[in-house]
Amino acid sequence: MRNSIVLLFIIACAGNQLTFGQGVNNIIIQPSNPTVTDTVFVISDFSYYGNCAVGLVNLDIIQSSTVINIYPEYCGFGGSTLCNSIDTFSLGVLPIDNYIVNIEYHQGTICAGSFDTIIANTDTTFEIATLSTGSIISLENEISIYPNPTSDFITMQSTEYIEVIKLFDITGKEIKVSIYDGKIGLLSLCSGVYVLSIQLKSGKVVTKKIIKNNER
Repeated sequence: MRNSIVLLFIIACAGNQLTFGQGVNNIIIQPSNPTVTDTVFVISDFSYYGNCAVGLVNLDIIQSSTVINIYPEYCGFGGSTLCNSIDTFSLGVLPIDNYIVNIEYHQGTICAGSFDTIIANTDTTFEIATLSTGSIISLENEISIYPNPTSDFITMQSTEYIEVIKLFDITGKEIKVSIYDGKIGLLSLCSGVYVLSIQLKSGKVVTKKIIKNNER
């Protein structure tokens, strides 16, 4: 249990009164209809007053049964600059159930010694759907992606026709990539983790984590 002080405050700065307020602009679950084979991501678009350059400085994710608590902490308590942060929190692969996600935004501990305050709080829910054993095996056999990690491109093979391919960075932003003859070019991308979303003709959507590594 985190010990926090909840404050409603007004800070005087250079003779002017600055009222500090934070809020969640948008929160989404990716993929939008996750199944037992998907890695689930929570993408949060969050505005706060503080040190924009430093941003997120600490993160705890604690799960108790079907309740998942996310505690992100941002730097710069008392700053007058309005910042915007789009963060992606990975929840991993989850069993079938209905889940509640609570995100409790904190500010202050790392940046200001022992001080800690809750600056915003929001909830969202999602359901993990079921797939039959046959469907799970089919999905594993239908799509093959290699090499992964990669430094320049990935090759994708599928026994079912692919209708849509999208690549996202860890903030949930779609990345434009070139696709030719079953290969996706990644040479221009920075090192990091990306999420590949593949929609098959049957309507199934499969997500794959892609690791781009520029080290040779």
